[in-house]
Amino acid sequence: MEAVSELKELTFADLRRANVPENYWYCTIASIPENLEYRKKVVSYFAQMESFLEKGVGLYLFSSDNQTGKTSIAIALLKRALKLKKTAFFSEAGTLKNALSKNEDFEDHTLLEQRIKNVDLLVIDDLGKEYRTSSGYAENTFENIFRSRIQALKPLIVTGNMLPKDIEKTYSTSLAALLKGSLIPIQVSGYNWSVEKQKELKQTL
Repeated sequence: MEAVSELKELTFADLRRANVPENYWYCTIASIPENLEYRKKVVSYFAQMESFLEKGVGLYLFSSDNQTGKTSIAIALLKRALKLKKTAFFSEAGTLKNALSKNEDFEDHTLLEQRIKNVDLLVIDDLGKEYRTSSGYAENTFENIFRSRIQALKPLIVTGNMLPKDIEKTYSTSLAALLKGSLIPIQVSGYNWSVEKQKELKQTL
């Protein structure tokens, strides 16, 4: 494991400012079962995260199935970035598209668009599920954001149900090439986090 800077103690205020939903506040990498093939890759990224962030290298966490833990893993990594004293922001793709279309503020004197372009780590959840129109607004919005960040070596962690090869079909050849050059693809499958959570809840009764 690489040497890292002194870690910050996270607060709920930190997680709120990063826009992390409350039901994901306690996500950890340790929740990934030891037997899953992708665990080693995620743990390796986690351990070398400071170096990856400096190089602008992110992840694409994908699975054709739902409830496999893509979002939980992405947020666990976001929390790691915050502990490394980096800035971070989380958003579901559809929510972000709508917020940008309304030119919403992040906080006083800072637009949301400025924040997501400049934050050290941006996590986009469920890419491809945002509502798209014939105008191509969604596709252009995300391509502009991703291009701006990638050119500035600011990493992204993206989750989605699309296979990496299908990004080009949904968006564009240009965006697919951008992401391919800056995101490490990891298939997150073989474990249903929702079912396991239900088991945990039943055991509390």
